[in-house]
Amino acid sequence: MAPRCLARPGFTLLEVMVVMLVMTILLAGIAVPIGAQVAMRRQEETRLLLVEAREAILGFAATNGRLPCPATADSRGQESFAPGGDALNGNCSRFHDGFLPAATLGLSPLDEKGFARDGWGTEANRIRYAVFGSGRSVGGVANPLTRANGMRQATLTARPSRYSGRVWSKLLQPWWAQAGRSTSRAVPASTRRRFMGCLLKQVSRVGDPAAADDDRHPQPQ
Repeated sequence: MAPRCLARPGFTLLEVMVVMLVMTILLAGIAVPIGAQVAMRRQEETRLLLVEAREAILGFAATNGRLPCPATADSRGQESFAPGGDALNGNCSRFHDGFLPAATLGLSPLDEKGFARDGWGTEANRIRYAVFGSGRSVGGVANPLTRANGMRQATLTARPSRYSGRVWSKLLQPWWAQAGRSTSRAVPASTRRRFMGCLLKQVSRVGDPAAADDDRHPQPQ
């Protein structure tokens, strides 16, 4: 007697295709949120790195009286001066197309060549840094941001005229209130003389670091 063929349970090709389609849709739905989360995490890492870099640059400026020069591709994360350049003249190798001098600023982590990278971490994602300069001057001072005390030298001469209007506005209100008068009414000559004397004294103190320090730290009577 010839053996009979028994039907065996199994999946047809169509059923397998449907299952694969459903799994693909499910995996795609999971992969998109995961990719978005990874991108958000890298963006947050980059934001924190930039905040840290900003604080480091401000600390460097407070300590050295200038901003650091950008690093170059072969300076291993150290600020790079042009030949003959130094902190006294602020002549950098590259002002506008360099890298953040992360090694000079003491940042970490750094890559094998001393540069800071953003959250994506590739060599093309090294943090860039630029600073005003290239021989251009402000107030007759060349490279004022990268030379020692250049910012102070470039701005002190302009500050009295720049802030004199602000001094006027600050001094007017308390003096009129003390005199009990408005600006539309006559002011006694003695009050005007006292006011002008106080005004000239304050204007002469604007831009004077010693005077500003005295204002912040008054001596005990």
